[in-house]
Amino acid sequence: MDIEVQRGVWRHFKGREYLVEGEFPNTETGEVVIPYRQLYAPFGRCSRTKLNFLEHVERPDYNYSGPRFVLVHAF
Repeated sequence: MDIEVQRGVWRHFKGREYLVEGEFPNTETGEVVIPYRQLYAPFGRCSRTKLNFLEHVERPDYNYSGPRFVLVHAF
């Protein structure tokens, strides 16, 4: 996947915002993962594969069709 996930604030399609730390390869598989932190309590850390982070989602229960995350502000 050629799109670079920039470090910055990203918004999930459900409305919450996250601080993305950049792209990092899994040391065993080489698969690119995206680590991020919640910008709301409890400020937990999460990660997703790059493919999952950038995928298009269809969520009729949220009346939403579009990217899982969108960039709000890059650093």
